Amino acid sequence: MRLYLIMQAIDYFAFVFQELKCREEELRNAQETLRRRELMLDEREFHLIERELHFIFSQDSRPTPTPKKRKGHFRLANILKTGAAKQNISLPSGTWNPKFDIEGSPPV
Repeated sequence: MRLYLIMQAIDYFAFVFQELKCREEELRNAQETLRRRELMLDEREFHLIERELHFIFSQDSRPTPTPKKRKGHFRLANILKTGAAKQNISLPSGTWNPKFDIEGSPPV
């Protein structure tokens, strides 16, 4: 009877040992996967930083754009003429028709 109990204990410990060994292997595989993933993310981050730096340096080397200058002759006499003309405002011509309808107003 004792021999049977000892054999059962040995079988149980062998089973537990196999379970622990299997879990240890799973953890090792998970760690390896995480390590590979971390290396891949580090590489992607390095490439991204490299692209950002290249973009920043290329912007610094580019000259700033200058707007086109106005062409024409602007004289004070012309400005004064238009200012005097603005003082005489004409009456409305009466040809304005609204394109929208106000709510509540009867149709025309």
